[in-house]
Amino acid sequence: MSGPPMSLHVELLLRIAVATALGAVIGLERQIHRRPAGLRTHMLVALASATFMVISTHFVYFQHYHKDDPVTVDTSRIAASVVAGTGFLAGGAILRTGLSVQGLTTGAGLWLVSSIGLAAGGGCTRRAWARR
Repeated sequence: MSGPPMSLHVELLLRIAVATALGAVIGLERQIHRRPAGLRTHMLVALASATFMVISTHFVYFQHYHKDDPVTVDTSRIAASVVAGTGFLAGGAILRTGLSVQGLTTGAGLWLVSSIGLAAGGGCTRRAWARR
């Protein structure tokens, strides 16, 4: 049994790298302005989201399932869990002190970076570039 073609491995790693770079752009902006959750946090959230999405979309392929196998795989379940998990992480960044609320932008930014990671991990950036 042969493994997946090397070009697939390169493409999947590139998806993860693109997500990490896009997360870094947002994180760098936050770090420059000395905001909580800077470069490393945003990079890690994007990296993790993209990795989960790559696993989700290629799970069937790497497990060597075939069309007639008695296995049902819902690839959107992992992505949905990433959204929920990032919401939990972002919720932890939000603090309420009296009438003041802090961290809403941080939480929203983490959620945004997570969605960017999911999009890049799913190959949306490659499709956008291919149309040009």
